[in-house]
Amino acid sequence: MNILPSPPLPRRFFLDFETTGLDPAKAHVLEVALRGAAHLDRLISDAPASSPEALRVHGISPDLCHQKGRPGRKVLGELIDDLGTNPVEIVAHNAPFERAFLEAWAAREHMLLPEIHWICTLALSRRLLPKAPTGYRLGALATALGWRTEGLHRAAADAELTQRLCSTLESWEMAKLAVG
Repeated sequence: MNILPSPPLPRRFFLDFETTGLDPAKAHVLEVALRGAAHLDRLISDAPASSPEALRVHGISPDLCHQKGRPGRKVLGELIDDLGTNPVEIVAHNAPFERAFLEAWAAREHMLLPEIHWICTLALSRRLLPKAPTGYRLGALATALGWRTEGLHRAAADAELTQRLCSTLESWEMAKLAVG
């Protein structure tokens, strides 16, 4: 019997951005965190100033970015290097938002992204927990599950919470399937 080897599973990453606003056509990535198959934490030194609303959410000052950040083009290059050239999975809470920012950033910098299969923990939460008492925001779900939420609305903390939430939701989905 001739059995063909199955193709390798795509590498899985957990991604979170903090941004200068909500519109990827006008706003920019200010901070990026990647977990899973690679680990990346970067501030962007040359991002424009955040809108007052965005600044209230993440609290990342321009001074912090200038002191500890790197140029956006360099950070995007590092991110793409970490993703590699093969197809990958990226898990994000509100994946359409993160995807729009990643694609806009890559387009502005004239850089190519690998093939990406997106998984959204927000959509998965809505499907598996149709009556979440506290809502579906990442922090609300983490609090409902009894997890610590220090550093919420910073990319590293949010990427780590997304990774944990994804694992929990996938386990919950498997348990629901097992019991019928």
